[in-house]
Amino acid sequence: GKVIRDERCVWPEWPWRATDTLSTQLSPSDIEWLEAWLPSRCCDACESEVSFLQYTSGSTGHPKGVMVGTRNLLANIQAMKQGSDQTAAALPGDNICMVSWLPQYHDMGLIGGCLSSAVLGWRSDLMSPHTFLAKPGAWLQAISRLSQTHRAISVAPNFGYALTLRRVPATLLPSLDFRHWILAMNGAEPIR
Repeated sequence: GKVIRDERCVWPEWPWRATDTLSTQLSPSDIEWLEAWLPSRCCDACESEVSFLQYTSGSTGHPKGVMVGTRNLLANIQAMKQGSDQTAAALPGDNICMVSWLPQYHDMGLIGGCLSSAVLGWRSDLMSPHTFLAKPGAWLQAISRLSQTHRAISVAPNFGYALTLRRVPATLLPSLDFRHWILAMNGAEPIR
């Protein structure tokens, strides 16, 4: 193959925007469009139907394909909500934030990190698993930053908590505030 290196090799002038500065509020015209569009795209899900197919990794048994039903998915999310209600004194959903570094192709990242927030109306702060692996303290800082605005929930497997204990420098600890971290879930591995 040949590589073309001339004036035709120019990046388009794409507008770049920092997403952390964008407003989360929809304009009235966006709301009107969304309210007209959604009914044509959505319908009530039957609780007995399959929500998605998942191929297990085999970390706790033999790998296999699993059909995750809507009823099971909603029960899992409801259990998370009940856990948060007991520890958060039933705060409204907009006061809760799920902080996750788990990949969304993993069930804990998909259900715990993303779908639970979407269904329950929680805020969800997601970070790259690569960021966590390189700097586990970034996960703790993301949780700590919410101390004045939200109650935090986070989930990780054993190795995530263990890696954090081993690799977060003691000098970072005094700057962290976890009084608002109401639920730290562990899953996907036997608890040790």
